[in-house]
Amino acid sequence: PVFGSHRVATEEFTTTIRGKKRTFPKGTIIFIPLVQGMLDETFWGPTTYEFDDKRENLCPFSMMFNSVGSRTNGRICPGRDIAVNTVVDVVTELGKVRRSSTA
Repeated sequence: PVFGSHRVATEEFTTTIRGKKRTFPKGTIIFIPLVQGMLDETFWGPTTYEFDDKRENLCPFSMMFNSVGSRTNGRICPGRDIAVNTVVDVVTELGKVRRSSTA
């Protein structure tokens, strides 16, 4: 599953990290972990860190895939078919190599 995204800073910026102001130059690559959006207490409320599969607005605002097999919450990994095809191709080639080395 996709677990993050990134942006490239178009200008110098300053932010507070662990209580200390830090300045980053233009061109800094910023990693954005999507799961952090699921931990926003201003959106999800005081029970953010508690398991609640009945949480209001969980499905329409979830930023995680959490799909199992063909069951999905509507968010399928865009690279799923590529990954499956790659694994099938690798296993097929390994089988050919294994069979040719035992002959």
